[in-house]
Amino acid sequence: MKKLRICNAVLLILILFISIACASDDPVSCDINDEDAVVETYQFFPINSNNVWLKNVSESESMLNLIIENQEDYEQFIDVGEGYTKPVIEFEKYTLLAGRIINPTCGQVLDQRVLNKCDKFYYEIYLQDMDCHAVTTIHYFALIKSPKTAVQFIVKR
Repeated sequence: MKKLRICNAVLLILILFISIACASDDPVSCDINDEDAVVETYQFFPINSNNVWLKNVSESESMLNLIIENQEDYEQFIDVGEGYTKPVIEFEKYTLLAGRIINPTCGQVLDQRVLNKCDKFYYEIYLQDMDCHAVTTIHYFALIKSPKTAVQFIVKR
């Protein structure tokens, strides 16, 4: 009877381990090729533009990501430089992914892309550190057709 309990416990632990291992949020674990999963993005502002940034957000958080799905949030959280106009976004069709990271050194967005893999959306932002020792605030934005699911932000270096 004791062997049966041990076998059942081992089997339960094995099943639990397998189910946890298979429930990864890593977009790499999906069998879809990344190039086939890239979501089309639309013009908002060029990458690393100094003319658009987040406002009314906590300065104490080193990384902050927002999914902006309506005009009210757009007006509350997005600001543009003097002489620039915020692009008009049809929020019935589009969603603005926006974020900010406070980097310990100078840096910039090297590249970015949005993936739709296994019915999940991933916004990948690739940062590049630069050779200076000034703390830098890096903003990133992507305008996409409104996803039907949540979006996970992934910042890579």
